[in-house]
Amino acid sequence: MASATDTLAGLLLLGDMNNADIDVSDLLDDAPVIRALAAVPASHGTTHKYNKRTVAAGVGFRAIGAGQDNAAGSIEQVTETLKLLDATVRRDQGAVEGAPANYLANEARWALRAAFAHAEGQLIDGTGNEADGFNGLADHLYTDDVGDDMVVDAGGSGGNNVWLVRSTPDDVAVVTNGDINVGELAQVAIYDGSASYPGWQLPILSWLALQVGSIRTVGRVYNLDGTSTNTLTDDMLSDAISKFPAGRGPTHIIANRTTLKELQQSRTATNPTGQPAPFPEQAFGVPIILTDNMSTSNTLATTTTT
Repeated sequence: MASATDTLAGLLLLGDMNNADIDVSDLLDDAPVIRALAAVPASHGTTHKYNKRTVAAGVGFRAIGAGQDNAAGSIEQVTETLKLLDATVRRDQGAVEGAPANYLANEARWALRAAFAHAEGQLIDGTGNEADGFNGLADHLYTDDVGDDMVVDAGGSGGNNVWLVRSTPDDVAVVTNGDINVGELAQVAIYDGSASYPGWQLPILSWLALQVGSIRTVGRVYNLDGTSTNTLTDDMLSDAISKFPAGRGPTHIIANRTTLKELQQSRTATNPTGQPAPFPEQAFGVPIILTDNMSTSNTLATTTTT
């Protein structure tokens, strides 16, 4: 599980002291998943290469004097290209008034919080969130369950996903080049499509990607359409958790408000006291992260036969 030193807030540094009073941890308040997950520096600038083991190496006992042919196993080298997160602030000079540095610093806080919330949607829904963004969880896990035993089909017709991840620096981790690059505050002409007006600009840029350490570090419950029995239950989460290797189970469950309510109501239905169950904070010891930054209208995922 991520510690304070290997989270995104721990790795990112402001590249300029114009906004030294901005706390990176505070910027992640609207991106609870990114805030909680492990983070690692990119291996090569804006490119991140890592090895994903897909088949374990062969081992076995042998008698003295007898040979043992151990297969090497399979390792896939993965290359993820970091994508540029742009939170540049441009504001009308008429609104800035007499203190542009203070005004733009305050606007930068809100811009960065919105940017990280958008990046969290990218981390979860991947290129389905924004085609120009980095690959996310949805890009690393099949959209159907052919050959993929890390998914649980809730039986509905599309709708919500619930994700389960194992997040450590060797497994699922946010990748960064280490900087929030804050440029020089400058007066610029801002175009509205037909004419220009004077304004102030503060460039704010950062590079991000997602690392998925192995094929067994991400799980998903899908086709949660909210009808009949197609809502989230502890049984579904149990099925998903059971698909992770022993000793290397998920560290986080990622849910939205709808699926969290479904889980709460399923627990209420079986509560022996007859009282409503509290909103769940964990399932089987795995903490639940609640986020609004994920799609609620995923298309139907079905098994494909060949």
